[in-house]
Amino acid sequence: MSLTSCHVQLAVDHPHSHAGTRWRTRLVVLSACETFGGRLYEGEGLMGLARAFLASGAEAVVATQWPVGAGSADVMDVFYHGLSAGHTPEAALRDAQLALRRNPATSHPFYWGGFALVRGRKPEGPRPSLPTRTSPH
Repeated sequence: MSLTSCHVQLAVDHPHSHAGTRWRTRLVVLSACETFGGRLYEGEGLMGLARAFLASGAEAVVATQWPVGAGSADVMDVFYHGLSAGHTPEAALRDAQLALRRNPATSHPFYWGGFALVRGRKPEGPRPSLPTRTSPH
């Protein structure tokens, strides 16, 4: 893998080559720029890093759709804070995006709109789920 400014590149011929590896993880976070993109294959769809992790067994992937820049650190800070507080990945990402949207300096969708969470297939067999936040009474 090589890192260049904001981009991550895998030194493989085809992203599907990682699909043979079985990941036993509930969440993969790819917060570098354009980690959701990839090459479009006829009959297959978009093949990229996010799809490779899903095909390899990851339950969910958070990835970016465009060069998000320095705002990604702000999104990730609020996102991980939400996860550590027991929020689901969907709720933590939504809260992070809304936090940036409310801030006048980062209210433009460029700063928060490029992040997406995609779920893969349900895992086979019993596995513990991510903790969820209980509502206060």
